[in-house]
Amino acid sequence: MLTPTTRVRSGAVRAEAMRIAVAHHRRFATFLGVGATGVLIANGGLVLLREALGLDVFVAGALSWQAAIIVTFTLNAAITWRGACERSLMARLGSFELISVVGLCIYLSTIAVVQGVLHLHYIVGGLAGSGVASLWNYAANHRFTFRWDDEAEAMSAEELPAA
Repeated sequence: MLTPTTRVRSGAVRAEAMRIAVAHHRRFATFLGVGATGVLIANGGLVLLREALGLDVFVAGALSWQAAIIVTFTLNAAITWRGACERSLMARLGSFELISVVGLCIYLSTIAVVQGVLHLHYIVGGLAGSGVASLWNYAANHRFTFRWDDEAEAMSAEELPAA
């Protein structure tokens, strides 16, 4: 049975969860905006390297993905998680790179399945792979690269205007 005390506590927990969700929502939206740049670079580079230079689709995908990693790291460090971490630039870049290698495996595996199994164009696989890898990259970078403190984020979210 809910008592007045447990109702207050559960209301406070819900309010705190909402503050975290609002702050995360904004950060994830920014991450997706930065990621859109990465998707353009990765897939634009994929087409350019494949069609103009005749590189193997997986070599072209890996090279274009690496270019996208450098650009998105720079933008995410400057915008998405600005001031979030006191770790050195090289430590953050190394962590971002390792997480992105897992993302690259997700990306390339998706291309392989879409092209090889589903018999669709490789760019469909590239776009699908970018979406799946983006989810992994956000969660892992939020937790490990930038080591964001969700409790501090919830407190700063208290200053957000009510919706």
